[in-house]
Amino acid sequence: MKKGRFLWSAHRITERQKAGKARSIKGKQLKNSRSTASKRPVALRSSASAKFILLSKRLRVFGAFSFILSGTEERKCAPGVKNTRKGTIRFLYRAVVFMNRIEVVKGIAGKIIEATLPKDRQAACIHLYGVAQACALLALRRGQDVELAITAGLLHDLHTYRTGNPADHAHQGAALARELLSPTGLFTPDEIEKISAANYAHSDKAARHNPFTEVLVDADVLQHCLFTPTQPPALQEAERFRHLCAELGASM
Repeated sequence: MKKGRFLWSAHRITERQKAGKARSIKGKQLKNSRSTASKRPVALRSSASAKFILLSKRLRVFGAFSFILSGTEERKCAPGVKNTRKGTIRFLYRAVVFMNRIEVVKGIAGKIIEATLPKDRQAACIHLYGVAQACALLALRRGQDVELAITAGLLHDLHTYRTGNPADHAHQGAALARELLSPTGLFTPDEIEKISAANYAHSDKAARHNPFTEVLVDADVLQHCLFTPTQPPALQEAERFRHLCAELGASM
């Protein structure tokens, strides 16, 4: 009997113990509610939305060269056979970056600049980006396509930095512009031809060109002269620089 009573009493829960457990549970609930309230709310996205955002980020990280490679692989398919997966990637890539084609061109130019010798890398960045910015300024002022003007500025001397040979770089650069822009699928044939024609003629500072090409030629002169303002302009650029100063309201 005593043994049975002892076992029963060992498992008995008193009212005081019940009240203690209740207080403990309530305290834990209050602590959890406070920690939850201090956390910033997290936006919950649908699985489709989350996947699209992740894909967009990955496509941007891959950059323009991965896009060009995907386009090359797509063309390897047999005639008449559609590569659905590659076609979907190209479509999504256009949806993500089509509104900012300049970023794609920057990625293309940046890859080529990174592959140059260290002594040429800084000069390439200074000149190409400087001309691109001058192109934007003059295109805005003269009512030309700013996006295409910046693209032309970024590509105009890329052949020189890619090969290390400045000979005939304007004509060679025009062919390079077609080679780099066509596979992206982000520019129309007319836009590519417009950019290439400007690159082809940009070294001829004495001639008068169409309004779009004039933007690139003048931007090239501006960058040369403004980067070394304490030195007189080169002989072939002096007349253009004088007219540019007058147009922009600056004194030489």
